[in-house]
Amino acid sequence: MPFATKPDGEVNVYNVRYAPFIMECGFTETYSDVLADVISWLTQTDEAVRVVLLIKLIEKKTALIPPPLSIDSWIEDDNTPKEPFPDDPAYEYLRESTMLDVWVGPLEGFAELWRLKPGGFVERDGDRVIVYPRPIGGVKKMRISNADIMGRYAVPGDELVPCDLDMDAYCHMLQNSIEKLAFRRRVRYLKATQEVDAPKHT
Repeated sequence: MPFATKPDGEVNVYNVRYAPFIMECGFTETYSDVLADVISWLTQTDEAVRVVLLIKLIEKKTALIPPPLSIDSWIEDDNTPKEPFPDDPAYEYLRESTMLDVWVGPLEGFAELWRLKPGGFVERDGDRVIVYPRPIGGVKKMRISNADIMGRYAVPGDELVPCDLDMDAYCHMLQNSIEKLAFRRRVRYLKATQEVDAPKHT
């Protein structure tokens, strides 16, 4: 078994072991690391995975104005599992008052489609698409086919049926995730500097 974890996203119509179309998203990882995962999915799943949507986000942490505590101490666990916060009015106050540009550095994000070609070759399909910041007019849609989603269950003609990926909708989801990230970083920072279990609001 080449992978111990599931992909970051997938379209698994028949609930098979490896979905034909999956997504790999990198934030703290380098582009090279994410691309290596993409290539592994395409070449080490017995041709079950046919297409991978790669999304890479790049944060310019150097643009952050570091608070008294080292930046690394409150950013280092951005990839750890997220626990829900208690139902406390103080947390809601913090959530509403958190400023994104204080807790998250300027972000850039792009998406690429990668395919498995006959003979086991892997190559990028089409141009890189900017997904963040959201371009004026919206994010360009990326097109795959019905055959890409159905994989081994595709029928003749599926390759001619287009399926557009709504990357603009993904951009809106991404914005929500960035807001949550800023909030969590702020809470971690307050806990580390004040040594309290929860933020206090009076």
